[in-house]
Amino acid sequence: VLCARSTWDGMMGILFSCFINLFRPLVTCFLGLVVFHWIHVMHMAEPLENADTTFPFVLAHMAPEWGLRGVVLTGLLAAVMSTISSLSNSTATIFSLDVYKRLIRPNADDAHLVFMGKAVAMLSLVVAGVVAPFIEHIGLFQYFQKGVTYLATPFISVILMGFFWKRSNYAAGLFGIVGGLAIQLGIVVGFHWAGITLHWLYAAFIAQVLIMAGMLAVSLVTTPSSREQWEPFFW
Repeated sequence: VLCARSTWDGMMGILFSCFINLFRPLVTCFLGLVVFHWIHVMHMAEPLENADTTFPFVLAHMAPEWGLRGVVLTGLLAAVMSTISSLSNSTATIFSLDVYKRLIRPNADDAHLVFMGKAVAMLSLVVAGVVAPFIEHIGLFQYFQKGVTYLATPFISVILMGFFWKRSNYAAGLFGIVGGLAIQLGIVVGFHWAGITLHWLYAAFIAQVLIMAGMLAVSLVTTPSSREQWEPFFW
């Protein structure tokens, strides 16, 4: 998307990635279904105490011993390293250019920006290392799914309102991102304190309804965008 030759091509790239993403659960869940059938239907092994051990279980019991285990494990490690590398690079770039240079030190030279990017990337890895031990009590898959869902809800709300309602404006978008994160966090923390057990997708749905309602109200009480601003993006 960042390399798209036009805004329209970037929008199409986002929509195409959303379409492809519909098939991702088949990839991420298929191995778990195989292991569930292997254990609970075929009774070939004892039930797993921790769902996060599914992949090591497959390597130990289903992968051939003549080298394929190493190849699969190498592929997994390479994918993890690639993900960490790309996230660190994105964190460094976004902070150094969009935050530090724009808001903190506009006159910073390239060498200083590179240094700040490296420092922030290292800090993000340290934070990730500190948080990692706590994930064991949640479960890696649920932790990932919850995190992605809660972070994506405000952005999805803004995208939908911007695409399908021409009255949406900058103020509403700002409310959707900043206020939306606060609303989503408030719902999650509030449900936890109140002892309400609710699937995270339902919690995200409730937050999305509130965010879009808030964007609606903010748009109606603020100055509308000009036709030139909304027309290229409106469906």
